[in-house]
Amino acid sequence: MTEGSTKPVSTALRGMPMAAGAGSLHGSGAESRLRWVPLRLALFGMTMFAVGTVLLVIWADALSRPDSYGSFHALGLTHIFALGFVTSMVMAVLYQFIPASFHANVRGLRRAQVMSATYAIAVILFTVSLSSGAVVIAAVAGPLLAVAVGLFLSQMADVLIRARRRTPEGGFHITAFLSLTAVIVLGSLLATSLPNAWIGDPRRWLAAKIVLAVAGWLAMILVGVSYHTVRGLNGSSARPRLVIPTLCIAVSGVLCSPVLILIDAPPALRASAMALLLVASCLFAADVVHLVRHRATNVAAVTWTCHVLSAGLLVVSAAEGVIGMTSGVVWAAMAVCGFLLGVAPMAILGNGNRIIPVLIGNRYDGRGRHPLSAGRLGGFTMPAAMAMLGLSWASLQVGIGEGDVAVIRAGALLLAATAACLGTTVVRQALAARREARNPRWTLGSDSTRLEV
Repeated sequence: MTEGSTKPVSTALRGMPMAAGAGSLHGSGAESRLRWVPLRLALFGMTMFAVGTVLLVIWADALSRPDSYGSFHALGLTHIFALGFVTSMVMAVLYQFIPASFHANVRGLRRAQVMSATYAIAVILFTVSLSSGAVVIAAVAGPLLAVAVGLFLSQMADVLIRARRRTPEGGFHITAFLSLTAVIVLGSLLATSLPNAWIGDPRRWLAAKIVLAVAGWLAMILVGVSYHTVRGLNGSSARPRLVIPTLCIAVSGVLCSPVLILIDAPPALRASAMALLLVASCLFAADVVHLVRHRATNVAAVTWTCHVLSAGLLVVSAAEGVIGMTSGVVWAAMAVCGFLLGVAPMAILGNGNRIIPVLIGNRYDGRGRHPLSAGRLGGFTMPAAMAMLGLSWASLQVGIGEGDVAVIRAGALLLAATAACLGTTVVRQALAARREARNPRWTLGSDSTRLEV
């Protein structure tokens, strides 16, 4: 018997391959500690979601008039949800998902720990500075945020370089990482220009940054991950049919839209570029419906319903973005809020029953087929969260479109109730993870990589 010999093991979770390797983080102990990084990011994201919903109730008037969209309260709210909530949750998922997608484990435990701590501090400083108007703090927080995201991107780039598996879906991730790099560059320049206004027309830079952040970074990551999770979490017997056309059209839209905004192209031309993103979202939605139609009979209704609703809301947000290029900033605000407060939370809900347990424990049985607590439906909380999130999205859309503060505040209250339900689900899953961790039939995924010969 040779105790030191190792052998890579690949496991699969209902259509989502999970690759495990012994040499990724200098031993299973480091890999075990790395699991706390995505968990901390996910908990930070949920905390910022709760904080953002409370502030949205208080600052509802910041979204009621076009002349208030550039206010400090509006900018603070946007970045709380975009950076604090959605990006934190996306990073948490990517630390688990990218190794599975590219069959190359994440390396650099200390880098990941420094990144998560630096990112949380930078986001808090940045959002506080924007919300309060303390622009001097933003000039420091912006570069600090760039350092944190740079560490994250360096780890993701290392995975891409060592990838042993290439798929068309991976193109969405690569495009998203490149877009995030551009967002950080533009954001750092804008942040450093706030004290002395050395950028002559920051509004165009801000608009290009928003398009890259929402459509290039967050939407591309959401679509890329969803192409795996919608099929895997629904046990679909079908395969997506429109991945390559969706990727090509989406990349064209992401490349053209910010450039045309920066050069101040005519509205019709900008709308045409944004229309490419609308076409790509329609193709993606068609694939989601196709996969859901072939779902397994025992799949929880809340899972596939959230996936379909998320894809549908993505189409609506893209359509509002097209209209916003020609009809003013109200439609653009509806598109951004619709994505951050509708599409992204709905996708997180759709994946939550299966992804949350992986973030908490990343534990599998000996054959790697069943994640810890993955079969639980979240009781009443998950369906309630889905229903309230849908009503919240509709209220916010109507409130922003009509400029009605009361309707916006009602949508914010529904969003706060959604956050409470989702938080309750996370707590229940965490308690279930602690109970099941004591069961000897569950083993760490990293332990399965060490075999005695």
